[in-house]
Order: sequence, then structure tokens, then C-alpha cells
Amino acid sequence: MSQSLTPRSTVRHVSLALAILAALAGGPSLATAQDPVGELKKELLYRPYVPDFLLTQEKRKEELKKAYDERDVRLGKLIDGRLNSFTELRQALLLKEWGDMAKTSDLEGPASDARLRARIAQRFRAKVRAVVDNGDDDSKAAVANLITEMGLTVRAAADPDKLVKLDRLSRGEKPTPDEAIERDGLIVELENERRAGFARSLTDEIIRLTKADTEFVRLHALRALAGSNADPKRAAAEFGAILSSSKDVQSRRIAADGLVRLIGIANYLKELELKSLPVWANKTDVLVTDAEVVRHAPTGLTDADAVVRSRCAEALRVCAQVLAVQFQRPPEDRKDLPSSSEYTRPQIDAIKRKRGAVSRSRCKTRYWRCASRWCRPWSGSATHGIDSPNPP
Repeated sequence: MSQSLTPRSTVRHVSLALAILAALAGGPSLATAQDPVGELKKELLYRPYVPDFLLTQEKRKEELKKAYDERDVRLGKLIDGRLNSFTELRQALLLKEWGDMAKTSDLEGPASDARLRARIAQRFRAKVRAVVDNGDDDSKAAVANLITEMGLTVRAAADPDKLVKLDRLSRGEKPTPDEAIERDGLIVELENERRAGFARSLTDEIIRLTKADTEFVRLHALRALAGSNADPKRAAAEFGAILSSSKDVQSRRIAADGLVRLIGIANYLKELELKSLPVWANKTDVLVTDAEVVRHAPTGLTDADAVVRSRCAEALRVCAQVLAVQFQRPPEDRKDLPSSSEYTRPQIDAIKRKRGAVSRSRCKTRYWRCASRWCRPWSGSATHGIDSPNPP
């Protein structure tokens, strides 16, 4: 039996339909409100604008700075209050809407984004340190893996104080010699940090994890030290210490493999130098890594484990090939390379100290064929015997 519609029932049905439509319309906005990274992305697309035809230049700069200061306060509350998990902080660092690297006449925009992004980076580092200090073993291993994943994908977050200082030093029309030296040093330092990526700023935390009480955490941390593009000087030294003192064969194997990965990643990033990626390397980075690997790899050539010996020999072979390519370039193309005495000499000396072990290892023929290529032109009488394909 059909039911007739009375005015009261009609109003009730219409109200119910309107309520459903309102809920459906409010769904996306509610989801956006619960997504702090999405909200941050929308905010970064908005740039304060002050018309320059209505105000003097000084007044416009003042109004623009005021607008960006208000924006910093608003986004600072979002960053500090709602970006809480590692996933959210990582996604925020990866946003493509950041304008801290933009080239524009208005300096307030890039400076504001640099401050905000550095704030997120600082929060991420603080959370990592909290896990390293007080986390359980699973959390520590997970953090080590997370840093590895970020190693080649997340660009560095520049220190805003350094950027402000560099801007001040660059504005002077006639800088003093000391100011010019300080300015050039800051430029080099910031450029090095940008090439290295964000994960390198966590080298200290990774090294602390390599000294954890449990083997489970130590092994994950050693892999992170090798795969996160960490500081090559500190990473290679840590691997060398493990090769020389650790009684755990698994740790020594990962350390030996880490030396191979250090030079492999540096060389890989060098090939990507011109592709505008978040992390890259130049020739000097490759040579610095090469020198550090060759300084510590011979330690493992006398190890009791065959895998350790093999991986250390492989590290030396790769380093020899890298140097052979770099130093066999025409003289006019080698002007940008560092002095050979700074990088080649430590490598030659390190090999000389272990040349007996090298000659006994299986890499003898392959390695010395490559090594002799780069030792001979810069060796002189001081390296007599080491540039021979069959050393004593």
C-alpha cells in the first residue's frame, strides 16, 4: 500500500537529503584538514604579493617582510603541531612546491621557505636522535633503513643562518680580504652540503647505531652507513675500524662491502651531476671518497674470511679504475681536479703499507694492471716497486 506524502514528511525527506549532500560535500575538506602535508603543500603555493606601483620600494619590502613573517608563524604552527610522524616529515621535505632554491628578485620568498624547510629538517633529526637515545631495537633498525632510503632522494636543507650571513657578505660593494675569504668559504660549504643531500647530516646518528648493544641494530646501521651517502671520511674510518678490530665476521663482511658501496655511490652520483637531481657528486667528491676507501680497504686483505678479503680487493680495484679514468684525461680537462699529492699520495702510501697482502690476494693481476696506470705518472722514485704489475 503506497504511503501519501504529507507536508511534514516531505520536509523531513528534503532535510535528510540536504544533510547527506552536505556530508558528501564536506568529506574532501575534512580529509584535507586531516592531511597536514597536503595543507602545507597548498600553503606553499600561496605567495604574499604587494603591488610595487602603489608603494615605494622600501615600504614594499617592509610590507612583504611582514606578510612573510605572518606566513612563517602560521606554517610554523602547522609544522610543530601537526607534522608528527617520520612519514609526514619525510613527505614534507620531499614536496616540490618549496621555493627555497628559486631564483627571484624578491629574496623574502626563498628565505622564508628555507627557514620553514630547515625547521622540518630539525624536527626530523630530533625524532631520529630520540629513537637512537631511547628507542627499542626494532625502532632503531627501522630508522637506519629509513635514512638509507632517503640517502639519494631527499635534498639537503640549508642552514638559514648561513644563508643570511652569505647574503650579508655578498651585498658589500668592496668587501675586505677577510670578508671575501669568509664569503667564498661559505659558498663552498653550502654547495658541498647541497650536493651531499639531507641524509648526510645524520651521519653521527648512524655511527652511534653501529655501536649498539645488539647485532641486529649494528648490521642495519652498517648498511645504512654504506648506502645513505654518508660522509666518506667518517664512514670509511668506521669501516676500517671494524675490519681491524671486530670479531664478528658478519660485521666485517658488511664493512668490506660498505667500502665498495662508498666508491660505487660516489661514482654513480658523479654521472648524474648534470641531471638536476636532489643529490649529486662532482669529481672532487669522487676523489675524496676514493682516497678514503683506499686508505682503509687494505686492512681487510689479511682477514681470515675469504669474503672480506674479496670485497676489500674489489674496493681497491674499483678505486683504481676510477682514478685511471680521472687522471688519463687530457691535461686541459684536468685543470678542475685537486692536486695529485693531496689525493693520490695517501692512496699510494696506503697500498705500499699493504703491498704484500695485495700481492697475495686474488685481485693481484686485475688490481695492479689498473693501479699501475695511475701510480706511474705521479709516483716518481718515492714509489719504486709499487707501479709494477708484479710487486714484491
